[in-house]
Amino acid sequence: MTTLVEKLGKLVAETRGRYMNPDPARPLEVGTFGRVSNGVMHPAGRLDRWFRAVGVEGMALERKPSNITEASTLASIGVRETTLSLSGTSQAGAFGNAKVGLEITFTAKDQFYFHVPGLRFVGIEDMWRIGEKLVELARRDSHDPQFWEDDWCVVTGIYEVPSMLRVLSQEAGEKVALTAAGAGTVDALYEIGADFGFVSQNNSSVVLRETYRATTSNCVAFYEMHKVHWDIFGNKWWKSTTDLNP
Repeated sequence: MTTLVEKLGKLVAETRGRYMNPDPARPLEVGTFGRVSNGVMHPAGRLDRWFRAVGVEGMALERKPSNITEASTLASIGVRETTLSLSGTSQAGAFGNAKVGLEITFTAKDQFYFHVPGLRFVGIEDMWRIGEKLVELARRDSHDPQFWEDDWCVVTGIYEVPSMLRVLSQEAGEKVALTAAGAGTVDALYEIGADFGFVSQNNSSVVLRETYRATTSNCVAFYEMHKVHWDIFGNKWWKSTTDLNP
């Protein structure tokens, strides 16, 4: 049976061209490689360490400087946000005397909402030179110690954020109300590191709602991957992938 997290990962891959990290608190670095099953990376190692282990020289792995890429929210088309006034309500006291909140309405089946303030993309320097090297190694005999497996995928970019929340609804018409501790304005809801509380929801059996906060490093919300592709004529090339089972 497909879990809500698996369904959420599939929706993100199909509509946003990236993979969702099932556990955003799990460390995930650019250069991690492994096999992907049902949209989830199963790491086998780090590319720079693999190069050293098999004697491939001159292939250093460097992170590009990070940069903010998107607004505070990432949601399916049709998901609606409505500002709530919590002043004087019993709901407000449960969440640090917050005065405002947001109500998220899912207008169709299988929709998602991410709150990711300060989301940054981090890539790999010289990614195409690295890809050319992997294509060269993938053309070698499989008994060669430097042979690169065709079905290995490489994490070539990560989207990291200090704190985040994510909500998935499987049914149309579901509503989830949330607020942040002490928030007195809508802008305060989007401060990095806000402690979010969920005020209400219609049906917990069809709604996933989770919050994450980084401890020692940032949460990794999403990631991108490249791999060596090939065709029936034996041609091989380096290209991004969003397949659930590449």
